[in-house]
Amino acid sequence: VETGGNPHMRFVTLNYTSVLEKIFPVTGRLITGKDYYISSPIHHVHGSIDRRISLGVNDESQLSTYIDTEEKKYLIKPQLIRSMNDGRLETLSSYITTSAVIVLFGVSLGATDRYIWEMVIDWMYSDPNRLLIIHHYEHGLDVDDLTERESLQLSDRVKNKFLSYSDLGDDDMDYLRLKMYTIPNSSNLFTAR
Repeated sequence: VETGGNPHMRFVTLNYTSVLEKIFPVTGRLITGKDYYISSPIHHVHGSIDRRISLGVNDESQLSTYIDTEEKKYLIKPQLIRSMNDGRLETLSSYITTSAVIVLFGVSLGATDRYIWEMVIDWMYSDPNRLLIIHHYEHGLDVDDLTERESLQLSDRVKNKFLSYSDLGDDDMDYLRLKMYTIPNSSNLFTAR
């Protein structure tokens, strides 16, 4: 989104630290010399070091059967966050639904955050103009050594992992794949060329 000619960004983080706040103050200039504007505070959907950390899993299927029923409600993240009633899920939903492009960076696409991936899949599916970019990190991967085939296979693997959280049919999955872009390890992600 453009605001006064500047890219308008909002951040949702699954990280409990304030790293993003240190990297991106409210307004600033990117390394490339372009101005940007962050309209809202960085949203820590799972809490932060200094405010209500929500640790846990996505749903009951990810918990041991030995865990007491009463304890389960404190270990299922979406349920726990909803019960805190502090607006975190509503803010997350608002940020997602009002976005034109979403970039997933520094996330494992793990099943413990399935509820978020399902929201993003619904968001992407509901509007043909929405795009998803997934920055994928794989330890030891050198993108310069990949053949075109290996690069496409890597991209397909990342897209398939993300889409594994959907119950859509094959045609709908193919539609979503066309709206997804993957960026493997890159030392140039935030540097000017």
